[in-house]
Amino acid sequence: HRGYFCAGRVRRFAADGPKMTVRKADFVLIDARNYCWRRVWTGRNLVSNERSSGIIYGMLSGFLTWKKRWGGKPIVVWDGGRGWRVEVTRTYKTGRKVDTELRKIVNNSEQILQNLFARIGMRQIFGIEQESDDIIAYLAETLVGRKVIISTDKDFLQLVSSTVCVEANDWVATEQSIRDRFGISASQWVAYRALTGDPSDNLSGVGGIGPVRAVRLLQ
Repeated sequence: HRGYFCAGRVRRFAADGPKMTVRKADFVLIDARNYCWRRVWTGRNLVSNERSSGIIYGMLSGFLTWKKRWGGKPIVVWDGGRGWRVEVTRTYKTGRKVDTELRKIVNNSEQILQNLFARIGMRQIFGIEQESDDIIAYLAETLVGRKVIISTDKDFLQLVSSTVCVEANDWVATEQSIRDRFGISASQWVAYRALTGDPSDNLSGVGGIGPVRAVRLLQ
């Protein structure tokens, strides 16, 4: 696996397969809203000046971790709406029940982080009627060098290659670790999702086909 710059485990990472050495990345692409929602659950009890500060603390501490782990230039990408997906599939992401108070905490934290990043000169990209997925996908395909995507969104697995990996909590998704975990290649991820569906986005797959049968069909 010499072609991979991040193939396998890094310290506590529970990746599949043998432990391997991780090289630094040139760019760290951060799915900001995804990360904020992840932190709202783990840091909701952290309060400063009577305001929830768990998301802000989590994001800033995350930057320190990513810098030490990956190096590279961070680029923070923010969602800007569902865009064209709703035109294609009206039921996209419908049915999600989100606590109003949690949504308020996330929105307020995002504004604070955006202002803070602007003051310190952090690279930020804001989607306009476009999800961060599309922007990150474009950056992953066009930026020259090694890229790591910070997100738990499995849609990014289709982008994994010898120069792109995804850090999702305690797992680093690479070409090999995707094959080890799911039994398919990264290039087959779109077909796999089309067959099995994506309940988190309220997208149905092909009736009667689950993960096991989907893998069998794609082999």
